Amino acid sequence: MRRAGQNPTEAEVQDMINEVDVDGSGYLEFPEFCMMMHKKLNDGDQENELKE
Repeated sequence: MRRAGQNPTEAEVQDMINEVDVDGSGYLEFPEFCMMMHKKLNDGDQENELKE
């Protein structure tokens, strides 16, 4: 995530995992990770648009 320009706290990471962990395993499979990153990166885009 840091390489993608994100710097979340441990609590933020856990919240993101909980949101996309569709099978309830407590771990992220690759499709879940992709969904989380897509959501996180899109949220950042919307925030940047609001600042402009």
